[in-house]
Amino acid sequence: MRMKGLWLMFMAVCFCLQVGAQNSDSMYVRKAFEKARKDDFTGAIELYQKALKINPTNYPTYTYISTCYFSLGERGKAEDNIKGLLNKHPNEWAAHKAACKYYVLTKQFYEALDLAESAVKKFANEHDTVRINLLCNLGNRRQDMMDYTGGKNSYMIAHAIDSSNTDVWYCLAGIFGDLGKPDSSIYYYRKIIQKKPDDILHCNNLGYLYNTLGRFDEAIQLYDKAILEVDKNKSLIGIKYSLYTIGLLHSNHGYALYKKGNYKKALKEFQESIEYYPTNSYVYRNRALLYVEQKKYDEACKDLNFAIALGFADQYGPEVDELIAKHCQ
Repeated sequence: MRMKGLWLMFMAVCFCLQVGAQNSDSMYVRKAFEKARKDDFTGAIELYQKALKINPTNYPTYTYISTCYFSLGERGKAEDNIKGLLNKHPNEWAAHKAACKYYVLTKQFYEALDLAESAVKKFANEHDTVRINLLCNLGNRRQDMMDYTGGKNSYMIAHAIDSSNTDVWYCLAGIFGDLGKPDSSIYYYRKIIQKKPDDILHCNNLGYLYNTLGRFDEAIQLYDKAILEVDKNKSLIGIKYSLYTIGLLHSNHGYALYKKGNYKKALKEFQESIEYYPTNSYVYRNRALLYVEQKKYDEACKDLNFAIALGFADQYGPEVDELIAKHCQ
């Protein structure tokens, strides 16, 4: 079964290409990305393999290839490719992290957690930067499994190694949100934004937290600033600004506008979100809420069912099922 949009999500989440990269392997990766965006996964694989011949230590490219195979329904080839990465580079921490990312993206969370735990142990004597990176990865994987206390413990170990690391601040901001401690979460997000005022990812995350707290005016202010930053630098979309992040930004902005009663602009934001990140179940839930408010139940039910098809219940619980039971019978 093909998983349309999986590749788009993957490129957005991680491993974005660096601005100005001119190496020939990067050229192949860029061309492959464009093919994958058009669902030509076979063509993308061929180009990624060419990139690997030039630079066999570009570990994320293995993950790109496996994700393409998975999107084609060729799971055996996807798994063999990732195992090949680990067999070829058993002593490279970045190879282990790239393999872990594949398991996350294909929702094999137990496998991802096992690999993250083994990497922390295997590379325990590496320098601080590596240890922090792997500890944050382990914390992320524990969060995937809803082990929020375990995730926090991993991040606090990383924080003890370097208390000024903004990646660790980001992890702590997220985990405190999951643990129901919004004040601590806001504290770390604000620290990041103070240090990186143009970082739209963290503006987006803090805005989402404000949404959950009902602080919609503060959320809209952050989203307006972030969207203006993206609009001024449209040529960097997909490079500096990931499609995934922009999609979430518009979805969360739309939700805040919806809660403030600005339905026209909210709907526009939801449509923008879907263009950038079409496999995000949450934006369909958001738009469905707006349609319910407008008593457009047919449109709402279409979005709610689509959210379920994209795995909303697995990630966020029964809210959409309950909305369907109430409005779509």
